[in-house]
Amino acid sequence: MPQAESSPRPYAWWQRPYDGLTLTIVAMVSGVLLWEGMFPAFYYMVHLFIVPAWAIVLGTFIATRIALAIPFARATGRPIVWSGAAGVLGLAGVVMVSLLLKVPLHVGFAFAESDLNRTIAEEAEAGQDFHLSRSSYGLYGVLQLARRKCHDDQRIYFTHANDGEAAFVYSTNGIDDLCYNSGTKGHLSGNWYWIKED
Repeated sequence: MPQAESSPRPYAWWQRPYDGLTLTIVAMVSGVLLWEGMFPAFYYMVHLFIVPAWAIVLGTFIATRIALAIPFARATGRPIVWSGAAGVLGLAGVVMVSLLLKVPLHVGFAFAESDLNRTIAEEAEAGQDFHLSRSSYGLYGVLQLARRKCHDDQRIYFTHANDGEAAFVYSTNGIDDLCYNSGTKGHLSGNWYWIKED
């Protein structure tokens, strides 16, 4: 009588360093970092610490899992399964590069840009602060008083409601001579810039 074939043993937890748990952790942390990366405050010193710290923590976590797998593999004769490595490392790598290039901030601003441009075209009053008809632009809440600062009355600040030191700035002549508590700043699109004060 032929013997029934035994079904293959399921993989043990130690055999797959890049399993669903690892991918879930990387995906959850990546989601949080991408969300935070949509706001200017993230790029004032925070990302210079967070991105390398995340790389170190992830590297330590994966190295620990591999270090545990090696002796188990030797003791049991069962192989380490490397599937999933490309997904985990690829996701982590793409997120880290995106944050260093400020891609989430540009994506977040893209959702607000048309409304901000409409405000400039329809509501902006020459040479003075003016009240906005709305307090939300895309993902961003802004204070409902748009301000003009410094020596350039064509420059308009849309200050973020959750961070009074961050703003989108509309300027037709750049922001090289911007008066603000030196933090960090950058270009977004067309005449739009972002700032985060110290």
